[in-house]
Amino acid sequence: MKKSKYNFLLLLFYIPIFNSCTNHNEIEQIFINEDNEYWACYNQQQSTYVYFQFHNNATFDQLAHDSSGDFILTNRGGDVMHSVGPWSVTKDSILTWGPHTYDILNYNENAIVLLFVNPETKLQSHTILIKEKSPNYRKSPAYYEQKRKANPKKYPQPFLK
Repeated sequence: MKKSKYNFLLLLFYIPIFNSCTNHNEIEQIFINEDNEYWACYNQQQSTYVYFQFHNNATFDQLAHDSSGDFILTNRGGDVMHSVGPWSVTKDSILTWGPHTYDILNYNENAIVLLFVNPETKLQSHTILIKEKSPNYRKSPAYYEQKRKANPKKYPQPFLK
C-alpha cells in the first residue's frame, strides 16, 4: 500500500513536468504539422509558393518541390526568406518566426493570415499560409497569372487602359 501511494505521488509530480514540455497555446497547435502536412506560404513579393513545416519542438523547415513533385528540404542561407530555426506564438497572437515577427490577423486549421511590418521601410505586407497534405499540391500563383494572360476576355481589366 505504501508503495502504491509513493508511485501515485511520483506520478502526480511528473505529469505536470511532461505536460509542460509539450504544452502549446491554441494558436501554436494550429501551426504544428503532421509528417505529410505542409504550409504553402505566399506573399505579394513572390510568384511561387514556398513551403514550411512547423514542428512540435519549436523548429521549422523550409521545403520545395523537386522535378518529380516530391518535397525536399531547402534549409540554407543566402536569398532564402527563412531558414531552419525557432518559432513561437505568444498568447496575444504574435508569431516570432526565425528573425521575423508577424501579427496573426486570422487563422483556422487550414489557413493563417499574417501581417509583417518591415522595420526599415515601415511598409506592411501580408503573408498567407495555406495547409496542404501531400500529395495534393496547390497550383502556384504564376499558374493563375498565366491563365489570366491567356484568357483576357474571361478576365477583363477595366481599370487598365
